[in-house]
Amino acid sequence: MSKSRMARLCALALCVLLALGACLPARAQAEEETGRDKYDLAIEVSLAEQLVRVTETLEYTNRTGAELNGMMFCVYANTLRRQTSVPVEADLFSCAFPEGYAPGGVDFMSVQVNGEAAEWGVQGSSESFLRVECHLEPGETALFRFDFYVLLPVYSGAMGIGDLTWRLTNFYPVAAVWDEYLQDFPLNGYTAMTEPLFSDAADYHATISLPETYHLAAPGDVRATTDQSGMVHYDIQAEGVRELALIFSRKTTDRTETLDSGVTVRALGNTRQNAEKMKSLAADALSWMEHVLGAYPWPTLTLIETEYLYEGASYPGVIQVSSDALKGDADALHDLIYNLVAHQYFSGIVGNSRGSAAWLSETLSSYMALLSYMDRDGNNERYLKRFNRQILPSLQITIPGDVTPDSSTERFTSRMEFELVVIDRGCVVLHDIQSSMGYEKFLSALKLYVERMHFKNATAADLLEILNEVSGRRWDEFLYGQMHNMNDFLTEKIEWYE
Repeated sequence: MSKSRMARLCALALCVLLALGACLPARAQAEEETGRDKYDLAIEVSLAEQLVRVTETLEYTNRTGAELNGMMFCVYANTLRRQTSVPVEADLFSCAFPEGYAPGGVDFMSVQVNGEAAEWGVQGSSESFLRVECHLEPGETALFRFDFYVLLPVYSGAMGIGDLTWRLTNFYPVAAVWDEYLQDFPLNGYTAMTEPLFSDAADYHATISLPETYHLAAPGDVRATTDQSGMVHYDIQAEGVRELALIFSRKTTDRTETLDSGVTVRALGNTRQNAEKMKSLAADALSWMEHVLGAYPWPTLTLIETEYLYEGASYPGVIQVSSDALKGDADALHDLIYNLVAHQYFSGIVGNSRGSAAWLSETLSSYMALLSYMDRDGNNERYLKRFNRQILPSLQITIPGDVTPDSSTERFTSRMEFELVVIDRGCVVLHDIQSSMGYEKFLSALKLYVERMHFKNATAADLLEILNEVSGRRWDEFLYGQMHNMNDFLTEKIEWYE
């Protein structure tokens, strides 16, 4: 073989190797994304008996890097088993249970691992955690199967039924998240402050059948077929979601809008006006957030009006808005919808421990709603007016208990205290960082945060690393100094904050 031909062959081989090398990151990313755990839930609803029967299978891979002798699951529906463990403040208890307290929760019929009956038990004062005995080597995959009933009381909290809606949230065992530092599964208790579920992104398949008089809000790709008896059979495929929330309601009006990105915003309201308000605000909010934070990863975002005790709640692909919130003024509803859509990014796309670091979801989402008032021409008068209206009360009162925006939810005594400290005071800290960095650079940092932590679980260190990288300065000392010294503002008697 001639030297010239040999050189050409070597050059060709080198090009092939380089091309293959260039493909490796994308291939590795694809393998990582298809390597998520897989949930399958077959759900049977008994409307008359106020319960659902569920057969759940979970294909779980041990990615902890440690040898496991047991697996932990969150079963937050069990907080309804006893009146003392219901996550509602005492002064709202009668509103939460308009017909009086009735127990709810999960009753397991069987728990299996790889087709064999498993030893299991519930833990915690509210029985919110399930431990299943099993042995899993690093990288080993196991198939868990749970057969259980969920009893739903008439309850206007996170999970329950009302006059029109059924809310299935936190209703099935969800695999707990491993903490590499603790070398254990940290378990967040359920408080009235915020929903505590800390979970990995997973792929879901679910089936459920409902009378055709009901409309269903569910994440992902939802396919429906109606039989001759008037039952609608739903087949749901939801990829990369942290939990499956299913909310269904009678007598709803359906409004949809497809964004330029191809995402469909759907609103289910008890009136045409309410459906239209939710749809229009959510479409505007999601269009803006796709522009500043990146593409929305799911095909549909569905909002549904419910009898929810609080203003609203956000789950991947599904948002519930209370009827009372829809009666409020336009600015308050704008802020609520923008906040709930922001949660799709800061607690859905990017995961975090909402029990120990709620500010990463609650504060960031609330501050994004405030930033929507920022004029693009640099005039921020409208933004400052709305910002001050929200945060000034938190700077003018003493908060007892030495709680800070980064305190765990279990340290707060009331939802009002939590909102004043974590959300409102937390927004002051973010405002100061944004003012120093500049609006465009701050949003660039948040976009990079969403991109880098896409379908991963983030910590404060992850956010700080990106703020430092984008701004070219360190924010660690400033962030925690501001968070832990908010009571200093009391002596300044601030009437306007810039």
